[in-house]
Amino acid sequence: MKKTLLTLAIIGIAYTSHAQGNIIEAGSNVGIGTANPTGKLEVLGQYNGDQVVISRNVLAANEGPGITFRNIINGGTLEKIAGIESQLRSGSAGAVAGSLNLFTFLNSQKVNALSILPAGNVGIGTATPSGALEVSGQSNGDQLIISRNSLVGDEGPGITFKNIVNSGTIEKIGGIESQLRSGTTGAVAGSLNLFTFLNSAKVNALTITPGGDVGIGTSNTKGYKLAINGTMRTHSIKVETNNWPDYVFESKYELISLPELKNYIDQNKHLPELPSAQEVTKNGIDLGEMVKVQTKKIEELTLYLIEKDKQFDNLQKDNLKQQQQINELKEQFSKLLSVK
Repeated sequence: MKKTLLTLAIIGIAYTSHAQGNIIEAGSNVGIGTANPTGKLEVLGQYNGDQVVISRNVLAANEGPGITFRNIINGGTLEKIAGIESQLRSGSAGAVAGSLNLFTFLNSQKVNALSILPAGNVGIGTATPSGALEVSGQSNGDQLIISRNSLVGDEGPGITFKNIVNSGTIEKIGGIESQLRSGTTGAVAGSLNLFTFLNSAKVNALTITPGGDVGIGTSNTKGYKLAINGTMRTHSIKVETNNWPDYVFESKYELISLPELKNYIDQNKHLPELPSAQEVTKNGIDLGEMVKVQTKKIEELTLYLIEKDKQFDNLQKDNLKQQQQINELKEQFSKLLSVK
């Protein structure tokens, strides 16, 4: 009887100690700080405290404690599939710098998926992020995908950049946004906009259309590869064009007469092949084509000048010949007068 009471007392003391340590077994689940664990292990701690602390008491290079997840595979063995590990970067008591890595396994090889450095920089696909967030992916893959799961008009996902201003508030200063222009699954047309802010008002700066056309200061490129709504300053522009009008100087080229040209100008108020003022106002000009036509007109003008120069030269020769004849007649006339 005494032995039975002693055994019950020991069991009671053990149970009390177990409960006071907040380790509670509920079936096959274990709860720390909770009487109703919902998994194999559930830890419930104070809101402002550490719920779980994992430590190691051996210093081995920069290795720190971590968690590795394993799963049974078809062969019946347990294999590593992913995990979390910490690293001691530097420091001593009270001045420690540590990082955190999330890793997976591919073909049983450990792959570093995400790293958080001591200063808080996050790297996805890289263990050495050089900014607050750096994503490194395959050269032929998508490094970063931003999606939205609701359809609101033509709005698509984007990125907005904010910066602190003199007043101490965080304000929008620029960004990138996408737009769903049209389409269904497998047949989507989308555009991309780069925008800024002026006096806190959003300004569309650059648009790339579904066809790859670019609009600066306008989202309507009207089918042109580059459309600019505003002025442009550049050191040079190179325009490639065909059929440059050197053929004007070929002997077989038929140059219209000046009277015909005058008649055309009188009727149309502009040179042949050049657009009218109304056409330019409505449609603008093709720079390459305009330079080509202007060059043609300059070459035609040169031919007119050459022809006029020949006519002038012949006229001078005729005038000189006539003057010589006049001089001869005057001389003969003078002789006749002297004979009398």
